[in-house]
Amino acid sequence: MRHLIVNLIGPQASGKTTIAKELGYPVVITTTTRQPRQNESSNTYNFVSKEEYSKNEYIMPTKINGNLYGVNKEIFEAMYNKYKVITIVTDLEGTKYLKEKYKDKVLTILVVSSKDYLKKRLLERNGVEIDLKDYDYSKVIDYSDKIVLNNTCDNLEFNRKEIKNAVNQILLNQSLL
Repeated sequence: MRHLIVNLIGPQASGKTTIAKELGYPVVITTTTRQPRQNESSNTYNFVSKEEYSKNEYIMPTKINGNLYGVNKEIFEAMYNKYKVITIVTDLEGTKYLKEKYKDKVLTILVVSSKDYLKKRLLERNGVEIDLKDYDYSKVIDYSDKIVLNNTCDNLEFNRKEIKNAVNQILLNQSLL
């Protein structure tokens, strides 16, 4: 069976996780030691203590604001082997890892959003205005196979269709090889 990893990358609050869920493919859940945000469900992240985190092996580990993040290696490999298509949200280092290890079995989607949209989403998410650093798209563009604009909820259905079309094209091309 041919496999494909749909990898979403982009700035914080650009809608990567929302798009991942909307695609309808199984989503690889990242494990983190950070506390859940208000109204954040456990199907967004696997929230664990630092002690529990240290008991597993992780791929693409990273540390953000003192919190550990990573993808449980055993769970990732099981999902990859079980499903034809899986979805994951990563950062630049995670994208590099996937591209190096899985090569043409990775479709990386760069989710682009305006700074105003990101600020609005972060305010809604956190209840306070956050000083948003500029996201350096130039660092990730070379690793991206497709770019989608996500500035409103209206874009969601269009983006879902665009990504699914790209996935289907890749799967079709793989089956012809």
